[in-house]
Amino acid sequence: MIKDEEGFHFLLQKLGQDFNLKKFLIPYQPIETLAVESILEPPELLIKWLGGCTKEEQEGFLKVRNKILTCNRRMKEIVDKKTIQYGSGKTKLCAEICFQQKSQNLSYFCGCRPQIHTYGVLHLSSPKQWSYVVWASIAGLLLGYSALESKNLLVPIVAHITTNLVSSTLWKWRDRLPSDQ
Repeated sequence: MIKDEEGFHFLLQKLGQDFNLKKFLIPYQPIETLAVESILEPPELLIKWLGGCTKEEQEGFLKVRNKILTCNRRMKEIVDKKTIQYGSGKTKLCAEICFQQKSQNLSYFCGCRPQIHTYGVLHLSSPKQWSYVVWASIAGLLLGYSALESKNLLVPIVAHITTNLVSSTLWKWRDRLPSDQ
Protein backbone atom coordinates (compact mmCIF):
# COMPACT_ATOMS: atom_id res chain seq x y z
CA MET A 1 0.00 0.00 0.00
CA ILE A 2 1.34 3.43 -0.93
CA LYS A 3 0.22 7.05 -0.73
CA ASP A 4 0.95 9.39 -3.62
CA GLU A 5 -0.53 12.67 -4.91
CA GLU A 6 -3.66 10.83 -6.14
CA GLY A 7 -4.38 9.16 -2.79
CA PHE A 8 -3.88 5.69 -1.33
CA HIS A 9 -3.19 2.75 -3.66
CA PHE A 10 -2.89 -1.00 -3.28
CA LEU A 11 -0.10 -2.42 -5.46
CA LEU A 12 0.20 -5.97 -6.72
CA GLN A 13 3.55 -7.19 -7.97
CA LYS A 14 5.26 -10.50 -8.53
CA LEU A 15 7.89 -11.45 -6.00
CA GLY A 16 11.39 -10.71 -7.25
CA GLN A 17 10.25 -8.20 -9.91
CA ASP A 18 10.58 -4.43 -9.63
CA PHE A 19 7.54 -3.44 -11.70
CA ASN A 20 3.91 -3.33 -10.52
CA LEU A 21 1.35 -5.60 -12.14
CA LYS A 22 -1.76 -3.75 -10.88
CA LYS A 23 -2.43 -0.52 -9.03
CA PHE A 24 -5.83 -0.11 -7.31
CA LEU A 25 -7.09 3.18 -5.88
CA ILE A 26 -8.33 2.78 -2.30
CA PRO A 27 -11.29 5.09 -1.62
CA TYR A 28 -10.33 7.32 1.28
CA GLN A 29 -11.99 10.25 2.95
CA PRO A 30 -10.58 11.80 6.10
CA ILE A 31 -12.88 11.60 9.11
CA GLU A 32 -14.14 14.97 10.26
CA THR A 33 -13.89 15.24 14.01
CA LEU A 34 -13.97 18.26 16.23
CA ALA A 35 -10.98 19.23 18.25
CA VAL A 36 -11.53 18.57 21.95
CA GLU A 37 -10.74 22.24 22.61
CA SER A 38 -13.87 23.29 20.67
CA ILE A 39 -16.24 21.46 23.04
CA LEU A 40 -18.19 23.80 25.26
CA GLU A 41 -18.05 23.50 29.02
CA PRO A 42 -20.62 21.06 30.46
CA PRO A 43 -23.99 22.68 31.14
CA GLU A 44 -24.76 23.70 34.72
CA LEU A 45 -27.39 20.96 34.99
CA LEU A 46 -24.81 18.25 34.22
CA ILE A 47 -22.31 19.78 36.66
CA LYS A 48 -25.04 19.75 39.34
CA TRP A 49 -25.85 16.09 38.60
CA LEU A 50 -22.18 15.11 38.59
CA GLY A 51 -21.76 16.59 42.08
CA GLY A 52 -22.99 13.36 43.70
CA CYS A 53 -20.72 11.10 41.63
CA THR A 54 -17.24 9.84 42.41
CA LYS A 55 -14.29 11.39 40.58
CA GLU A 56 -13.99 8.30 38.35
CA GLU A 57 -17.71 8.44 37.46
CA GLN A 58 -17.43 12.16 36.68
CA GLU A 59 -14.43 11.56 34.39
CA GLY A 60 -16.25 8.65 32.71
CA PHE A 61 -19.38 10.71 32.01
CA LEU A 62 -17.35 13.63 30.68
CA LYS A 63 -15.28 11.30 28.47
CA VAL A 64 -18.46 9.79 26.96
CA ARG A 65 -19.92 13.30 26.54
CA ASN A 66 -16.79 14.38 24.66
CA LYS A 67 -16.98 11.32 22.39
CA ILE A 68 -20.63 12.01 21.62
CA LEU A 69 -20.04 15.69 20.87
CA THR A 70 -16.99 15.04 18.66
CA CYS A 71 -18.43 12.16 16.61
CA ASN A 72 -20.19 14.55 14.20
CA ARG A 73 -19.85 18.28 13.61
CA ARG A 74 -23.67 18.68 13.65
CA MET A 75 -23.98 17.11 17.12
CA LYS A 76 -25.68 19.40 19.62
CA GLU A 77 -26.23 19.26 23.36
CA ILE A 78 -29.88 20.06 24.12
CA VAL A 79 -30.52 20.90 27.78
CA ASP A 80 -34.04 20.49 29.13
CA LYS A 81 -35.33 20.73 32.71
CA LYS A 82 -34.96 17.01 33.42
CA THR A 83 -32.72 15.67 30.64
CA ILE A 84 -29.74 16.51 28.48
CA GLN A 85 -30.13 15.19 24.95
CA TYR A 86 -27.57 14.77 22.17
CA GLY A 87 -28.34 14.81 18.47
CA SER A 88 -28.66 16.97 15.40
CA GLY A 89 -32.05 18.29 16.50
CA LYS A 90 -35.01 17.51 18.76
CA THR A 91 -36.19 14.70 16.46
CA LYS A 92 -32.79 13.19 15.62
CA LEU A 93 -31.50 12.19 19.03
CA CYS A 94 -28.81 9.58 19.57
CA ALA A 95 -28.25 9.81 23.33
CA GLU A 96 -29.81 11.18 26.47
CA ILE A 97 -28.65 11.73 30.05
CA CYS A 98 -31.14 11.88 32.88
CA PHE A 99 -30.88 12.04 36.64
CA GLN A 100 -32.83 9.55 38.74
CA GLN A 101 -34.00 11.36 41.85
CA LYS A 102 -34.67 8.21 43.91
CA SER A 103 -31.28 6.60 43.48
CA GLN A 104 -29.37 9.85 42.90
CA ASN A 105 -27.76 8.28 39.80
CA LEU A 106 -27.10 9.51 36.29
CA SER A 107 -28.24 7.31 33.41
CA TYR A 108 -27.30 7.24 29.74
CA PHE A 109 -29.77 6.15 27.10
CA CYS A 110 -27.96 5.75 23.82
CA GLY A 111 -30.34 5.63 20.90
CA CYS A 112 -33.03 3.68 22.76
CA ARG A 113 -36.18 5.33 21.46
CA PRO A 114 -35.90 4.33 17.78
CA GLN A 115 -34.73 0.81 18.69
CA ILE A 116 -37.75 0.21 20.93
CA HIS A 117 -40.14 0.95 18.08
CA THR A 118 -38.01 -0.98 15.59
CA TYR A 119 -38.03 -3.95 17.96
CA GLY A 120 -41.83 -3.83 18.03
CA VAL A 121 -42.26 -3.41 14.26
CA LEU A 122 -39.87 -6.30 13.57
CA HIS A 123 -42.31 -8.54 15.45
CA LEU A 124 -45.13 -7.68 13.00
CA SER A 125 -46.06 -10.81 11.04
CA SER A 126 -49.37 -9.57 9.59
CA PRO A 127 -51.16 -6.19 9.40
CA LYS A 128 -53.86 -7.55 11.72
CA GLN A 129 -51.41 -7.96 14.62
CA TRP A 130 -50.72 -4.33 15.63
CA SER A 131 -51.57 -5.14 19.23
CA TYR A 132 -48.64 -7.58 19.21
CA VAL A 133 -46.39 -4.76 17.91
CA VAL A 134 -47.44 -2.59 20.86
CA TRP A 135 -46.77 -5.47 23.27
CA ALA A 136 -43.36 -6.17 21.64
CA SER A 137 -42.47 -2.45 21.87
CA ILE A 138 -43.26 -2.47 25.60
CA ALA A 139 -41.27 -5.69 25.98
CA GLY A 140 -38.39 -4.05 24.08
CA LEU A 141 -38.53 -1.09 26.46
CA LEU A 142 -38.43 -3.43 29.47
CA LEU A 143 -35.58 -5.50 27.99
CA GLY A 144 -33.60 -2.33 27.24
CA TYR A 145 -34.27 -0.98 30.71
CA SER A 146 -33.16 -4.26 32.27
CA ALA A 147 -29.87 -4.03 30.36
CA LEU A 148 -29.31 -0.45 31.51
CA GLU A 149 -30.21 -1.10 35.13
CA SER A 150 -28.25 -4.34 35.48
CA LYS A 151 -25.34 -3.11 33.32
CA ASN A 152 -25.31 -6.67 32.01
CA LEU A 153 -26.50 -7.69 28.54
CA LEU A 154 -27.04 -11.26 29.72
CA VAL A 155 -30.13 -10.19 31.73
CA PRO A 156 -32.27 -9.14 28.71
CA ILE A 157 -30.91 -12.03 26.63
CA VAL A 158 -32.03 -14.59 29.23
CA ALA A 159 -35.35 -12.76 29.68
CA HIS A 160 -35.95 -12.79 25.90
CA ILE A 161 -35.09 -16.50 25.64
CA THR A 162 -37.36 -17.31 28.60
CA THR A 163 -40.23 -15.27 27.11
CA ASN A 164 -39.82 -17.02 23.75
CA LEU A 165 -39.75 -20.48 25.38
CA VAL A 166 -42.87 -19.80 27.44
CA SER A 167 -44.82 -18.25 24.56
CA SER A 168 -43.84 -20.99 22.07
CA THR A 169 -44.76 -23.70 24.60
CA LEU A 170 -48.15 -22.08 25.19
CA TRP A 171 -48.64 -21.67 21.44
CA LYS A 172 -47.85 -25.35 20.76
CA TRP A 173 -50.01 -26.45 23.69
CA ARG A 174 -52.93 -24.31 22.46
CA ASP A 175 -52.64 -25.78 18.93
CA ARG A 176 -52.89 -29.34 20.32
CA LEU A 177 -56.17 -28.64 22.10
CA PRO A 178 -59.25 -29.86 20.20
CA SER A 179 -60.86 -26.91 18.46
CA ASP A 180 -64.53 -26.09 18.99
CA GLN A 181 -66.24 -26.53 15.62
